[in-house]
Amino acid sequence: MEEVVSIFTEYLKSNIYTEIITLILGIFSVILFFLLKKHRDDFKNWYLYEGIKFFYIFSSFLAFLFLEMKLKSYITGPLFKNIFMFFIFYQIIDLIFEVFKINRKKLKNFIDFLLGLNIVILFFLDLMHNFSLPYGKNYNLIIFLKIIVAIPFLITFFYLSMRASIKLPLENKTLKNLINKIFYITNIFLAIFTILWITGIFKITFTIILGFVGISLLTILFLITLFWANDYINKNLKVILEVFPDFKNRVDTVLAIIYFISSYFYILEVFNVKYIHQKLKSLYIVKTDVLSISVYSLIEAIIFYLFILNLIILLKVFIRYLQFKKKGEFEPSPIEAVIYNFGILLASIIALSMLGITWKVLLPIIGALGIGAGFGLQSIINNYISGFIMIFNRKVEIGDVVEIKGNAGDFVGNPQELIFGIVTDIGVINTVIKTVDGISVAIPNSRFVSDNIINYTLENNYVRMRIPFKIPYDAPNKKVEEILLSSVEDFKNFLSKYNKPQVWFFEMKDYYNEYVLVIWIDARNWKRIIWLKSEIYKKAWEKFEEEGIEIPVTTIEIIKSYLEKHKNSDKT
Repeated sequence: MEEVVSIFTEYLKSNIYTEIITLILGIFSVILFFLLKKHRDDFKNWYLYEGIKFFYIFSSFLAFLFLEMKLKSYITGPLFKNIFMFFIFYQIIDLIFEVFKINRKKLKNFIDFLLGLNIVILFFLDLMHNFSLPYGKNYNLIIFLKIIVAIPFLITFFYLSMRASIKLPLENKTLKNLINKIFYITNIFLAIFTILWITGIFKITFTIILGFVGISLLTILFLITLFWANDYINKNLKVILEVFPDFKNRVDTVLAIIYFISSYFYILEVFNVKYIHQKLKSLYIVKTDVLSISVYSLIEAIIFYLFILNLIILLKVFIRYLQFKKKGEFEPSPIEAVIYNFGILLASIIALSMLGITWKVLLPIIGALGIGAGFGLQSIINNYISGFIMIFNRKVEIGDVVEIKGNAGDFVGNPQELIFGIVTDIGVINTVIKTVDGISVAIPNSRFVSDNIINYTLENNYVRMRIPFKIPYDAPNKKVEEILLSSVEDFKNFLSKYNKPQVWFFEMKDYYNEYVLVIWIDARNWKRIIWLKSEIYKKAWEKFEEEGIEIPVTTIEIIKSYLEKHKNSDKT
């Protein structure tokens, strides 16, 4: 490096005025070129304008080539010569895109990038050649042949990869943008390696060719799998997407993580760049005697946790899909809670260990938090432990139909101070109950341990339901019983086969007799219980009207003769 600096220093001492003059001419020429571009609208004849511009650029290129060769301007001469060479190719590409109306902005930018990269490399080769430095060489036929082969290959590869990235069947925009950027960066690195190969700085070996072929095959396999998975889900698993709209995103994320991990380790092995792996491991974010977190361990822990989290969610969806195939409905099952809670706990422990955070580190932190925020964390810890008690105690499981005190929807017109519905999820902190109104209510786990919970499906799915009726005194008892029993005939599918409906003469009231229709129903039909009760009332009402039995109403009868008698007595 010192030798190179001394060579440039000696040269500038004897040629400083030549370089300054060439620099001034170069800056003036570039400014004049941009002024010419700025005043394009002043030329009425487009062909005349393009001709003048190309003539000016080519003349400037030849002028600086002359300054380099004849006046021995070995630094600024090749600099501006190569700049105007870039302008020549840039204008040609721009003209081609404009004439053929090619609207590919990314492709145009990538070609401009390739041209710029070529010019930069050629400028440094000129410097090396002028000062007899390593890699310095004249332009020869082999270099131009390499350029003729490489540029079409790079443009074709860029076009195909960008088309593939656009056509990716990904609904997750973040993941799609990430893959698009990775494809774009891959094209840039491929272009850099190609330019280095053209100049002879980088030599292509069989191992490197094998590496690029392997990465290409991995990428093609990933894309084929991605397209097939999305096509299969769209055609055969539409019912899952209706209930779990993010199912496809989860599948795409798992496949993408597998692809990135496979590509990373393949590159490490084939290209023999394990030093990058070691560098990431030795680059620490936090390093103390107790805790050490490197860049690699942080990335590794995040990727592992995301991978396991998405796998657990996919497994939950698959379990519910099996329930759907058996029963025709996506009913939650108890095993979901076990898989989710223990899976997340295990994934968290492993991810923390990957970060280098062990119990030796956690215990002092937990102790400090316990002193400073013990009361604030008490309810969280209580709910967390209650969640595991629920799982092991199994008094309330996913899929159970339960009732607990609370409000489940003033907004939808439900005034009852009860939450009735099915348990859809037992989480780390909360348990979710879905009500008949379609409202999901998150309830702290501790309430299911400390409060009184009515579980309609704990031991037996069949429960007895009582439907009261007000019947007038003069209605025949047998007739009432016959009407009430006949009103449930059309709903036998909802009733128990082993417990027949009954009619109880429940109580004699002041103005009516109270009868109760007793039926045994399957609590798993919890969504239709209110509807069933309404339909039975309708049927009974119709039959009572047919038989001339009126529903008793409390009335106040005022006797006219009594009022007149008291009126006359008041007069006397």
